[in-house]
Amino acid sequence: MGYLRFHEGTADPWPSYTERDLRRWAGRVRQTWPPDADVYVSFNNDPGGAAVVNSATFAALAATPASRSPGRPDRRDTADQSHPDVVTGTHRAALKRLSPG
Repeated sequence: MGYLRFHEGTADPWPSYTERDLRRWAGRVRQTWPPDADVYVSFNNDPGGAAVVNSATFAALAATPASRSPGRPDRRDTADQSHPDVVTGTHRAALKRLSPG
């Protein structure tokens, strides 16, 4: 089981995460935990609703094989400057729980 908590991204509008950052974190989750492990992912609540949008994007990216990516890359992407607080876990994601539908 694992737990990943996102606090604040660097994208515009603040405190969003770029698709590039979320794609990298989804890849890290896939590399760290096996497919049958439960990984819970949380986004910090914010007044503008970035957490809702980012969580849906992350769920889609996490459910997508690493070789494919839904949508176009965000042209505003810069270096990976966002650093969520990773709380320990021992095995990968039942990200199906995060997936829409």
